[in-house]
Amino acid sequence: MREHDAIFSKGMNVNLLSEDRGILGIKSTLPLRMARISELPWFECWLQQLRTEKKSEHTIRSYMVSIKTFTTTKLPNEPSRDWGQLQNITVIKFHIFCNPNNGRIDAWLNEISKLKPSTINARIAGISHLLKWLGYAIPDWIQRPSRSRSLPKTLGKSELKKLLLAAKQSEDCLSSPIVTIMLDTGLRVSELCGLDLDDMDFDDLSALVIGGKGEKDRTVLFTKSTVLTIDAWRPIRESRLNLCKKTEDRRSLFLSSRGNRMNPRSVQKIIDRLADAADIPRSRVSPHTLRHTFATGLLERGADLVTIQRLLGHASIATTRVYLEIGDQTLREIYHRAQKQIPIMEEFTTEEILKEDENIQVISTK
Repeated sequence: MREHDAIFSKGMNVNLLSEDRGILGIKSTLPLRMARISELPWFECWLQQLRTEKKSEHTIRSYMVSIKTFTTTKLPNEPSRDWGQLQNITVIKFHIFCNPNNGRIDAWLNEISKLKPSTINARIAGISHLLKWLGYAIPDWIQRPSRSRSLPKTLGKSELKKLLLAAKQSEDCLSSPIVTIMLDTGLRVSELCGLDLDDMDFDDLSALVIGGKGEKDRTVLFTKSTVLTIDAWRPIRESRLNLCKKTEDRRSLFLSSRGNRMNPRSVQKIIDRLADAADIPRSRVSPHTLRHTFATGLLERGADLVTIQRLLGHASIATTRVYLEIGDQTLREIYHRAQKQIPIMEEFTTEEILKEDENIQVISTK
């Protein structure tokens, strides 16, 4: 056995390189840009790359699940591998291990084929990033499954009125300000929780969202409704500042009863309780539903897609175009409802039609 056949530095007796090179004749073609890190553990280097690209913690977790399932996928006659030890492979050896031509990707794709299309796409996104980082082209046989894109859920006018009434009457002092601001700004729930009081400009009626999705900053606008609801919330917020254990939480716009910065899960619980109070199914209401309702409301009142895109913080206008489909759906509903009110021609008698025609002619001659 040749020395370079051992791929693990901590005593794992797995001859992956001999399999890759001896059987398939694969040689390492590590990009020159990675030469300086070739002997370092790949996992830490890859994580550093993700953070350099300002990937969100959610994206990093998703990618890690993808890479973990891929690297622990067994080829025929291979032993099982421990994820913790896999992370210590050097970059140069991991580069050979991940070669798309050794059959591991095919086996991995077969294993995840029974998952939902959205989950498969998320897994493939992680692998695609890893392969590009290692200098590989994405193989043509990696096909992302198509999935029917469901339209965003929005609240109807009656549901919206019931929700706002429930928020106003709620004993939870956070209900009204949270619902009002989300409907007024279209913020993501993570952005809402990350909002600081200093980020709000009450004279300009705007707020600076720092580190939104994709670590992008943007400005959102609000109305006097937000100003009034925050003014009502301020005294309660001040009383909760004494409970703050973290210095950074003292800047937060919204504080829980324990003095902690609000988190998305806590906001969802508030929305669930409001849905129950408003007699609306919980499946119909979520923080993201309020964001969609905000966007469709702008569209119905004549706002253009570019404006909505900027206010929502969408990286691509293609994401914003889905609201046009909602608009089209609403248009069809209005059309068919209006058409039902138009008298059908068969309902008129021949005499009524002739009489109506005579009346028109008389009017036109006067």
